[in-house]
Amino acid sequence: MRQSLHFLLLLIVAGLGSPFVSATDLATQSLLAVRVAVEDYVAASVQPNLETALTLGRLDPRLRLAACDIPLQASQNPGARLLGATSVKVRCDGSIPWSIFVPALLREKRTVVVATRTLAAGQQLRQEDVATQAVWISDAATHYLEDVSQAVGKQTQRMLPAGAPLPVQGLRSPRAIRRGARITLALTRGPLAVRVGGVALQDGAVGERIQVRNTSSRRIVEGVISDDGVVMVR
Repeated sequence: MRQSLHFLLLLIVAGLGSPFVSATDLATQSLLAVRVAVEDYVAASVQPNLETALTLGRLDPRLRLAACDIPLQASQNPGARLLGATSVKVRCDGSIPWSIFVPALLREKRTVVVATRTLAAGQQLRQEDVATQAVWISDAATHYLEDVSQAVGKQTQRMLPAGAPLPVQGLRSPRAIRRGARITLALTRGPLAVRVGGVALQDGAVGERIQVRNTSSRRIVEGVISDDGVVMVR
């Protein structure tokens, strides 16, 4: 009887195969399908009228993910920017769940103001120094000028090579007042205004706030530079 039971167990094991299955025996997920999931997500997320170029980071060919039995899902963390260097999460919510982050670089073609020649730091821009041109943008944190009129008359804050897009924060209005210059202070209170002499303690452009010293009282006050170079102190 005991020999018969032993023989029956051998038959069952032989029929079912080994109960231990190695990881290489599992069906693996196509890495191409992972890349396609990222591409579909980006295509659905960008504005349809923008020309974009997507470059995906290399996925290690040795990567072994269980084949997903439902469609893959792609997403980004809340607050993540799609433009520029980023990453997209691809996940499987099926019977064997997994997730992976795929590095990506998304660029957009925009028509912006660019330098027609190399511009030195502190240079005041003329009409011939700038032009509009379609260029690839990959910096989500920087805003670029889109109209030449926004650039003419401004000064560069750093050197810009020919063809470089002009960032909004990279330009400033020309200095209307230089530090140490003798200026006029307009002290206003309600309808009353008194003009006195002063000395600028900072450089400043029209519309900017600078510190000045009242030469009569020796007090240091702050005021806004007006179009005529007078510092208005309220």
